[in-house]
Amino acid sequence: MVVSTLKAEIKVLQAQLDRDSLQLTACQQRIIELEENVKNKDVCVTELKEKLEDVKISQEDEIKSIEDKYQAVMKINQGLEGKLLQLYSQVDELRRPKQTKGSSVSPLHEYIDSSNNRNRTESDPSAMETAPKQTEQTVYKFHSVPANDTFNPSHTEIHNDIPHSVGARELDGASLVSKESGIEP
Repeated sequence: MVVSTLKAEIKVLQAQLDRDSLQLTACQQRIIELEENVKNKDVCVTELKEKLEDVKISQEDEIKSIEDKYQAVMKINQGLEGKLLQLYSQVDELRRPKQTKGSSVSPLHEYIDSSNNRNRTESDPSAMETAPKQTEQTVYKFHSVPANDTFNPSHTEIHNDIPHSVGARELDGASLVSKESGIEP
């Protein structure tokens, strides 16, 4: 009886050992599969990091190029706008002595061109009678010139190698280029 009980107990333990060894084999297979998945994902992550770094470098280069172009355009605009301010001050200086001497005809005056509603500068004295009188001083706002009072047109760079047609632009419906300069907008 003891022997049969021991044999039955050995049989139960043997069956449990077989089940446990099958579970161990299945778990080892699952561990191997998971380790392979981790390796594959590590390789993918490494490749993605390399691609991300390449894209980041190319984007930084592109942004730097765009910023350089922007700075160059701003520098050119500031130079052109500074030159325009100098020209406007020269025009004002030319107008001022003629008006203080009592002369009724100014060498430069503006009239409105009805075909495209832009002010034009003309040197024809006979057209002065039809030109509207300006009682207010015109204030021009340039976007690339600082808004504070630190801007000085004498510190502006003048680029003589830039074609004059680059500086032709409209501001508040008024042409900033005179016909006498030979520049057509």
